Amino acid sequence: MQAAFGFMCTLDPMGYMAAQYNIVPFLTLLQSYRQTLESKDTVQKEIYDMILETCQVMVENNSNLREQIINMANTFGQKPEGRTADVVPSVQVLTSQLLCLSKLTPEQ
Repeated sequence: MQAAFGFMCTLDPMGYMAAQYNIVPFLTLLQSYRQTLESKDTVQKEIYDMILETCQVMVENNSNLREQIINMANTFGQKPEGRTADVVPSVQVLTSQLLCLSKLTPEQ
């Protein structure tokens, strides 16, 4: 999967960076959501649901990612310097990560 992310992001299989694992699936979720809104197609809705489920499982199974999402959201909300691109690279990605986090049960 690392080579695939590297190729998708840089057109070089060796261009993988660890941050891509936490960003690319959520960008895919956002794009699928946009397409679902535009097309109103049931197949597109099923694709969106599968991507959403995949992202939810990623958040559920990765405690470091959960902590990172919570910390970014808290920092974003509490102080203006927490809203810069070096702290929160993409508000859209953070929003989709929060969506997936919100779907988890409280025990997780």
